[in-house]
Amino acid sequence: MDVPVPISAFGLARCPVVGFGHMLPFRIIRPAIIASLSWAIVAIFYSTNITKQYYANYGSFAGDDVPSVMSHPILQWKNNATVAAAAEDYDDSELVVRDDTTLTTDYPCFPHRGQQRQRTDTNNDTINASTTTTIVYLETAFFDLHSEIYYSLIHHLCSCKPDKDKHWKIDTSTIPHFYIGPMKFLSQGFLRILEEYNTTTCGPIFLGTPPRYDDPDLTIVTTSYPEHFNPENRLPKVKNFKKINDPKYFFICHEEGPPSLEENATNVFWLTPRHERYVVPSFFPPAIVQRLSTKNMEYQQQSDKQRPPIFLVMGDFRNAMKRNILSLQHTLLPHRNKNFTIRFMGGGSKPNSKNIHNELHSLFGDFDSKFQVVTNASIEEFMVGVSEVDVILPLVDQSNFHHFKGYQNGKKLTSSVMWAFGFHKKMVLYRPLAELFGVDGKGTDNDGMYYVYDDWVGKGGSSFYKAFGRCLDHLLE
Repeated sequence: MDVPVPISAFGLARCPVVGFGHMLPFRIIRPAIIASLSWAIVAIFYSTNITKQYYANYGSFAGDDVPSVMSHPILQWKNNATVAAAAEDYDDSELVVRDDTTLTTDYPCFPHRGQQRQRTDTNNDTINASTTTTIVYLETAFFDLHSEIYYSLIHHLCSCKPDKDKHWKIDTSTIPHFYIGPMKFLSQGFLRILEEYNTTTCGPIFLGTPPRYDDPDLTIVTTSYPEHFNPENRLPKVKNFKKINDPKYFFICHEEGPPSLEENATNVFWLTPRHERYVVPSFFPPAIVQRLSTKNMEYQQQSDKQRPPIFLVMGDFRNAMKRNILSLQHTLLPHRNKNFTIRFMGGGSKPNSKNIHNELHSLFGDFDSKFQVVTNASIEEFMVGVSEVDVILPLVDQSNFHHFKGYQNGKKLTSSVMWAFGFHKKMVLYRPLAELFGVDGKGTDNDGMYYVYDDWVGKGGSSFYKAFGRCLDHLLE
């Protein structure tokens, strides 16, 4: 089991689990009298003192508290000078915590994070009711898999909207503690983003599995597929069907399943409005979005030369069921003399930039001089890359939107659209996809934000070619 590592508002914890930073140096002295003890007692002593020394040297890394090796929270006094452990046999009186009252939150229905660990009276051990916590574990399935949906899941749990589905409602008299793990599946880039996001959530974010891993208050399995709910599933570690309708679990399903799953499994959620139970994962940490947007604007203002408009194609364009790259062949040729750039970012598992350039050249010839290729970007670099563009091209149309191996008539998430919403980017998008998210009919071209088309192969007024041209001409004005 992971030892949960709290996130600091000012710096990441140095975590010996996955090699961030360095482990603390220490020596284990083994005099003859200790050598006579059992290895079990030595192991307990060893583990407890490592943890105490670890926290004593580095201080508090959390926005609010530090979970001890005993799985007890450390309680903060009003003067923010000393702390005492909840466990009677665990004395952390030398630890010093930082004053975290500067933390802000957009969720007024929850107690303010700067006060959540204060005692009602420094002369006794009476704890304010707001110190009660709700443990939420967001379980990831693979390295950085679907990491962009975590911000939305936490935001939705923190939301004060009274009409939320009952599964998303947590007791607002408590402080949510969000654990994201296992640790081995979290990249350094993702941790740095969580570090910044941690300053504005309704409760602190911790890295790794919760102290009460066997029984958190709520576990969100963030990556599930319909076959995981089949009792005949042969995967030994995937037994989701045993947790169907369990109020302490719910599942994020990434593909359309049989009607019985949607009708009977009330704790299974999807990621598009085509389902009865869903959450749209279009929320990205506002502070990061604003910071990157401001930086991009300042860069353009300081530049001697105005850069051309940038259109972004995200994901693996070599998979026609994901991105219809052929639609660009019909669209770009009439506009080849205009000044613009097409950026390709993503492209599968560790793609080779040179190979992608060669593939683009074989499809577009010399037109690829307008292309940029970004491969193997970290999560942070990916966010920067999205923030720099003007328009996102999902390249989802009649060739793949309605296909079961594609987007299943809108029942499967189109991540390009979520990134566009989250970073407030323009889009040129297929009408059924626009209708799905309610952006198909607001003024002329949705007031210059969403340029909708019906047909990717034609050249009529409702074609991809025309919609792309209107968007490009608007940017070049």
